[in-house]
Amino acid sequence: MTGLFAACKRTTTNGPQLQFEGEDTKSGIVTVNVAASGEEDKTWTAGVNILEHIASRRAFEQLLFLGVPNSVNYRVPLTPSMERSTDKNEFLKNFFTSREYRRFITDIHQTSSQRVANNYRQNIRFSVSINAVAFRKYLEQNGEIRAFGY
Repeated sequence: MTGLFAACKRTTTNGPQLQFEGEDTKSGIVTVNVAASGEEDKTWTAGVNILEHIASRRAFEQLLFLGVPNSVNYRVPLTPSMERSTDKNEFLKNFFTSREYRRFITDIHQTSSQRVANNYRQNIRFSVSINAVAFRKYLEQNGEIRAFGY
């Protein structure tokens, strides 16, 4: 009976930082629009690369811990009980520092750019498409989540 209520759970996001763009239920690809901001410290290219990493990480964290709003299959988080801190979770630490997540991104591109003059920070939005089916299988194979129904 609790499974029925879990499917109806309202999904929250990290505020305006993430917006659902679409989902291909056949291929399992979920696309979100994610904001990333940071200081422009070296060059524009280095800044964009760093912000692309931040946006990708936010998209995966949303999929893992909060779920994707308006998604058919991923409205509920993949790992609601997993420790979110990379200091305490060795799997997540390795996943993000080694940039292992990149193999699950099917497309990422910049959708907008804004520089804030007051604090010299950039705010760039990226469209990030994730192969959620392959990512879910990867989590199952690494023992981070159980296979559905088991």
